[in-house]
Amino acid sequence: MSRVKNAMLALEEAKLDAILIQDDKNRLYITGFGSTAGTVFITRDEAFFITDMRYIEAARDAITGFNIEMSTSSRREREIISEIISQRSIEMIGFEEDKLSYSEYNKLRALFSAELVPAESIIKNQRSAKDLAEVESIVSAQRITEQVFGELLEIIKPGMTEREIAAEIVYRQLRAGADGMSFEPIVVAGARSSMPHGVPTDNILRLGDFVTMDFGCICQGYHADMTRTVFIGQPTAEQRRLYNIVLQANQLAAQAIRPGVTAQAVDAVARAYITEQGYGENFGHGLGHGVGLDIHERPFMSRISKDSLEKGALVTIEPGIYLPGQCGIRIEDTVLVTDTGTENLFRSPKELIHSN
Repeated sequence: MSRVKNAMLALEEAKLDAILIQDDKNRLYITGFGSTAGTVFITRDEAFFITDMRYIEAARDAITGFNIEMSTSSRREREIISEIISQRSIEMIGFEEDKLSYSEYNKLRALFSAELVPAESIIKNQRSAKDLAEVESIVSAQRITEQVFGELLEIIKPGMTEREIAAEIVYRQLRAGADGMSFEPIVVAGARSSMPHGVPTDNILRLGDFVTMDFGCICQGYHADMTRTVFIGQPTAEQRRLYNIVLQANQLAAQAIRPGVTAQAVDAVARAYITEQGYGENFGHGLGHGVGLDIHERPFMSRISKDSLEKGALVTIEPGIYLPGQCGIRIEDTVLVTDTGTENLFRSPKELIHSN
């Protein structure tokens, strides 16, 4: 109920009478109940969960602190909400502008006797700071992810393909207890490692290749996200230098994080170092992002981010250097913002790993 009460307080601060929540992840966050259908409607002093007959019995068993209503073909969710609005003289309703389609928005505007106001940030901002249970779920997912990374180090060898490694990642994470993949694994080797989000192919690993692997899994609805770049064979001095630039940028960014600092400022620390080393134009994406019920959520760390980092936020730190046609290197951790700085939730080594 603390999440509901926090939402109610946020409504007062935003001068809204209620908020309409339809996003699956926001609905799960507020109710603790997962479903593919349903609507949450929260006023300043009441909370409603409305769903159809597929979920109504389970919802009544699982959800506390909500008025639970069943929708039907003759009394749909929006009509139930319209009744609630009229009965309580609600005038201003927040809605998730990134979720509501234009056609549905027009239907609600015609039906509701209240003004609709964009307010998707209310719940998503609340989700930025994780509680202990959320952190534990993410750590569980991360432990599986790093276990699989350790297993990969024992099998990766010249002659394997990117696609084979990606298949091993999926199989091994599910076998280790993951509920699913955070996203389709990214595995790129050699010249293809310069593609930050390259799709695994039948490209064969060869001696002298960097291999970048970006993957994670889901536990209890929460995501893990990790990237490691390894080397096949013995790297040259220049290849080691390139890798260590990315590693240093990763560490400098982690050291810059503390409660209240802006996400933009942390991004700037890593970006400035990579630029000083002569590779600023080869780091084209943001430094990182929040992780939770979504694989990408607030706060976002980039040159244009307006977010700030607060205690309890879980964010990735993933600087990279990408040289088209040559190679790419990315190192990604997930860290928890603490009272004084960060705690790295990953245990996997970050120093350059290479085969003999």
